Amino acid sequence: MADCSFQFKIETSPSEIIDKVKSRIESEGGSFTGDENEGNFNLPTPIGAIEGNYSVSDNELKIDITKKPMMLPCGMIESELQKRLK
Repeated sequence: MADCSFQFKIETSPSEIIDKVKSRIESEGGSFTGDENEGNFNLPTPIGAIEGNYSVSDNELKIDITKKPMMLPCGMIESELQKRLK
């Protein structure tokens, strides 16, 4: 049971922010597929994987978490995403 959705304003070009996110996810052992319009990702954590998809439109990055560890609250995921997007 996941159903976490987040929206972030992006201050740079979509391709720049997606390249940054892709690099960070892959450097942490995850997988990332997609382009500056949409895609999906999988990120391992010590308590289980986080899976989701994203889309970009009108200077906004929308992230939907489709699978996450039950013990990991949506607010914590959102907080970590905000840190990584800066």
